Amino acid sequence: MLYTPRPTPQTPHPTPHTPHPKPHTLGVALFLWELLSCAINPHWF
Repeated sequence: MLYTPRPTPQTPHPTPHTPHPKPHTLGVALFLWELLSCAINPHWF
């Protein structure tokens, strides 16, 4: 039987199962982008 030198039972980055953080981060990113664009070019809004 092969023995693994580094036993890592849990993955450091839980990317496969993330139900709600995606839309929240997307909304925050859009909000920040709108703020930045408004601060850079106030003529757009």
